[in-house]
Amino acid sequence: MIPSMIMQTELLSFISRRNLETDNAQSASKQLKEVPVEEFRMKRHYNVINVKKGYLPPVAKRLREILIKEGRNIFESGKTN
Repeated sequence: MIPSMIMQTELLSFISRRNLETDNAQSASKQLKEVPVEEFRMKRHYNVINVKKGYLPPVAKRLREILIKEGRNIFESGKTN
């Protein structure tokens, strides 16, 4: 939705690269182009927090393990192994 809204204006916009690359934005990606400006790049930091002796469901434990082991690769490439 956001790429199509941007296409209706003649203005520059700030949008996530992932939003621009989605399947729904295929036609938009032909008309919208990224202008790489390092100062506009938004870096995010993620943390995994849990209570030391608290209950953590098995699926949450597995997610925690994946994030600890592969988190950097997941968020840099957008893919899991």
